[in-house]
Amino acid sequence: MHPRLLISNARPERSCQSLPLGISAIGLQLLFIAVPWNWHHAAELIAGASFALAAGLLCMRAFPAFHVALMLALLTVPSFVLRGLQWPYHFLIPLAVYAGITASMKNLRGSATWLRRGRLDGKTLALVLLVVAITSLALVAWFRLFKPDVENFRALIPRDSGHLILGGLIFSVGNALLEEIIWRGILLEALAALTPFAALAIGLQAVSFGLQHAEGFPSGAVGVVLATFYGAMLGGLRTYAKGMAAPILAHVFADLTIYLILVNSL
Repeated sequence: MHPRLLISNARPERSCQSLPLGISAIGLQLLFIAVPWNWHHAAELIAGASFALAAGLLCMRAFPAFHVALMLALLTVPSFVLRGLQWPYHFLIPLAVYAGITASMKNLRGSATWLRRGRLDGKTLALVLLVVAITSLALVAWFRLFKPDVENFRALIPRDSGHLILGGLIFSVGNALLEEIIWRGILLEALAALTPFAALAIGLQAVSFGLQHAEGFPSGAVGVVLATFYGAMLGGLRTYAKGMAAPILAHVFADLTIYLILVNSL
């Protein structure tokens, strides 16, 4: 599917001109994550630049690039303002603010049309199973090879058996929904409107997804690389399926694998 079909009312002439600005937003995200907090307040300046870029894009009426810049700028808020915030609030708060801003402006509502189920035929489900298999093997291999310290993740797991299953379902479904809405929904849709190349849109959202998981599971440089490849697979799956159901389903099983690994390590 041609990526511009992801947004029915995209304006190609303006979208192509604002592609460098959309890429700049992801560049600022990279700097924000890479710069130490105590390095002469550089992180604070980068966060401010992210919001300034979003405001400038809104004034230019470059709506697809604005969606990218705003969502990435808001993702800096939990680390910048609300440090120590636990899951799911570090994704839920930025998403709620984004939804409020988008809903308040007619032009923004009209340029956010990513919410559709898409197809779940036999071939799509086979691709979902393939992604689940690759992801599960990669997660188990990373955990066994690198033996990471995951005590901060284990601390979030319910210790009584009555809540263990419920906790796994809430985490797997809730985290998959939040992350897919942000990256394969909002960001991929907007990036697809900025470029005629589907691979570029998929790659950019995958890089953003990988960067945001620098302290996730898996973590570190290897974790960023693995999360980036995973984001690319989910982006390709979302584009092929023409909707959100397939990547959400694949993501639920990946998060369930993480939960089972942590439970088994207790």
